[in-house]
Amino acid sequence: MLAAACGDDSESSETTAAATETTGGSTETTGATETTGGSTETTGAPETTVDPLGTPNEASGDPIVVGVINEGGSDVGEEQSAKTLKGMQMAADYANEYLGGIGGHPIEIESCGNKNTPTGATDCANQMVEKQIDVYIHPYSGFESQIVTVLSPAGIPMFLAGSSSQEGLTSPGVFAMGGGYVATLGAFAVDALEQGVTKFAMIVTDVPAAANTSAALGGMTFGKMGVAFENVPVPLGTADFTPILQTAIANGADALGLTGDASFCVSFMQAYKALALTATKYIISTCLDQSVLEAVGDVIDGSRTVTSRGSADAVAADMAIFAAALLKYGGDFSDMDPEHSGGIMDGWVTMMGLVNALSGYTGEIDNASLTEAIKAATDVPIPMSGGLTFTCDGTAIPILANICSAALQIGVVDENGEFGDLAPIDASVAFAT
Repeated sequence: MLAAACGDDSESSETTAAATETTGGSTETTGATETTGGSTETTGAPETTVDPLGTPNEASGDPIVVGVINEGGSDVGEEQSAKTLKGMQMAADYANEYLGGIGGHPIEIESCGNKNTPTGATDCANQMVEKQIDVYIHPYSGFESQIVTVLSPAGIPMFLAGSSSQEGLTSPGVFAMGGGYVATLGAFAVDALEQGVTKFAMIVTDVPAAANTSAALGGMTFGKMGVAFENVPVPLGTADFTPILQTAIANGADALGLTGDASFCVSFMQAYKALALTATKYIISTCLDQSVLEAVGDVIDGSRTVTSRGSADAVAADMAIFAAALLKYGGDFSDMDPEHSGGIMDGWVTMMGLVNALSGYTGEIDNASLTEAIKAATDVPIPMSGGLTFTCDGTAIPILANICSAALQIGVVDENGEFGDLAPIDASVAFAT
């Protein structure tokens, strides 16, 4: 756009070039050029802005159908499920538009809500078989055992952020990108010993994948490290955790862990504050959701937790992509703080882990070929980890060969969910034979 003002020959002339802006991966140029009395002056250095999402590279052709089962359809799990599904859809949209999907094929999500019941999970899994999905993913599920029991015999590969059930840890065709809840238990056990904890009580939501895994593997890992352990299942829908925490402390616990969704975290922290407890707190990633921090951030402050997330500097490039994707594809969630997006980040990391595992894939789009490709994945970057990798050859935790990585980092979070100094921790130590 050019604007010009002209006078007679004895008067000066001025020409100003307005800024030009183009979005979607191209450049933005700003500046002005002035010509006054025959002289030319340029003000304002040109600026170039690069879209963090990169250059479009759209996928085409037949889709790769990715199945997802969550706790949708229930009052307890609806909000968290909506966030994780949005994170997975955002990652799929980004990969489809900018990364060529998977092997040039667009990712298509087939989702099902299990209504937070074992029967619902089994029904959803059967629907996945009927719809002939190509691969299944989830960041976490309280009904993993029901899902795996159906999908594994059908030969459908399952790529999980982490596994938390006996079936998921031992059945063919399951690949846990990180150690998930299993590695979390191991890391908590290793850290509890280092922190001088004598007895650890895990307050856990009473769904099979969480409560049973905590009982079995918590007892094993903490026992390996010489720390007493108590598993405390809490029935779904429990609002007042005060008597539960009182009993755990009375039984000798000097550290309290929790395993549950965002609402579970809030109830735990409200009781902890009401009782004015001082026991060391160990939390999981659902407690870093923005809704939890707004409600009980002052109690979250000082909690210990593990993460596969790297430091701010280490993940700056990944975070810029995620933040841009949240704005572009996030819909009703687009105004969330990317740093504290809870389930959305969990969904994003899981889908992007699958995309990374199948980077450069050229095989057929079928269950068997995709299973072999994931099994061959070696030193694949874990999204948002700042350098951690996964390899699905069964060597990360040999007694649990479906786990592809046991590497984590541990640190203390403040009231805003920000980590202090992070230190690497090897959860496999607690599983050594």
